[in-house]
Amino acid sequence: MEISEKDDIVGVAFLCDMHGRLIRFLRDDMGLSEKLRPGQPFIMAFDTESISKAFKFLSEVKANGTAFDWELCVMKGHACEVLHFAGYAMPDSMFIVGSKTRSGVIQFCEELMIINNEQANSVRALMKEQISASHGQNEVEKKYYEELTRLNNDLEIIQRQLEKKNLELENAYAALQLAQEKLVQSEKMAS
Repeated sequence: MEISEKDDIVGVAFLCDMHGRLIRFLRDDMGLSEKLRPGQPFIMAFDTESISKAFKFLSEVKANGTAFDWELCVMKGHACEVLHFAGYAMPDSMFIVGSKTRSGVIQFCEELMIINNEQANSVRALMKEQISASHGQNEVEKKYYEELTRLNNDLEIIQRQLEKKNLELENAYAALQLAQEKLVQSEKMAS
């Protein structure tokens, strides 16, 4: 089962065992096969900051059967390149794809769907669930951000009003002190 190369899709596709060890590459446009050999943990392809995130990605694939749109930094030579990853758990292995774009990941997954329609239906359903959950989470985050922005604006308005009132109080206090001094002087002159 080799995934065909298309000019507009750049990425990587491979099979791992349930522990994240590479079984074989199905496609490698990124040159990861120079660094990663069968039997090695696939996390060896990532920069040090992405390793813990890669473990979480694997855990989600195992726990939920799929994971979609995880951004991980792949080491390509001495440079780090961000790829979008998706994974699908099968009975004894995991299918992992990575591409420079989210749409590239989807195209990889669509090719997988052509290969096995029964598994494809479950992949599609799980991906839709995760995308819907992600959109719902984004809406909640957007509402929180809008509320936080509104509260911040209110706070700035109140702070300006407070500064204005403080200035008025300082001026009134200065005027009161001046009046008191004049009163004290007039009492001294009267006596």
